[in-house]
Amino acid sequence: NNITKKIKDFLKSKDIWHVKYFANAFTSVGIPDILACVKGLFIGIEVKTDKGIVSEVQKYQGREIQKSGGKWFVVRPSNFDDFKQDIEKIMEE
Repeated sequence: NNITKKIKDFLKSKDIWHVKYFANAFTSVGIPDILACVKGLFIGIEVKTDKGIVSEVQKYQGREIQKSGGKWFVVRPSNFDDFKQDIEKIMEE
């Protein structure tokens, strides 16, 4: 979808390693859609439409990422600019 492409294009433009995670019957549920590493910091990115609902298992995975010292973002078209600013702040640290 369009927001996924925008996120991937942004990460690529910043030379940030990332991968689009594809779930199937053999993978864990709730893993974020895009996994990235920014200056050694693990980043999980859940991609949603503006009306998309984050499932409980996705929230659980997000909390686990945060408890482990990583960052977890839910990125929607409406907050894409905020996401970009957050990533740029991480890059400056």
